[in-house]
Amino acid sequence: MRTIVRHSGIAIALAVAGSGAYAEMQNDSGRAIFSGPLEAIHEELPGGRTYSRHVQVGSAETDNESSPFFNASIRCAATAVHSAGGDMIYEYAICEATRADGDQVFWMIYMEPPIPSTGFKFIGGTGAFHGMQGSVTSSEQIKTWPDGTAEFAWEITWEINQTD
Repeated sequence: MRTIVRHSGIAIALAVAGSGAYAEMQNDSGRAIFSGPLEAIHEELPGGRTYSRHVQVGSAETDNESSPFFNASIRCAATAVHSAGGDMIYEYAICEATRADGDQVFWMIYMEPPIPSTGFKFIGGTGAFHGMQGSVTSSEQIKTWPDGTAEFAWEITWEINQTD
């Protein structure tokens, strides 16, 4: 059974933002595997709410050599606050993908109930991805292991702002 990704610390996404002249829209799909959290901190807040912070790393797999996720490692740092009953109040994440050639893309994720009230905002890129803007069109969790390692299938659409 597949479930829609609900955890921003490990989602892969890019968002449309800005203006200017753009190259042709491109599409890609692939898989990503993230290890269990490298760092996980959980603190109790007043009223029984909880604060958590975690960092996860992984890798992306795609056959599209022009993709920002071709031979890329991914790192996401997320912070979340949950109610005393365990329901998410909000979660933020900042992620980066670094390709084997050194080019990078960066994005920010914001989630708040009701799901899927999720925002993805592209915040930068280097090399071939300078001026990149785009969005996730699909992200599904395929498998999760007991240690928190997870596999996802994803689809993205992007373009490069030629004037930035």
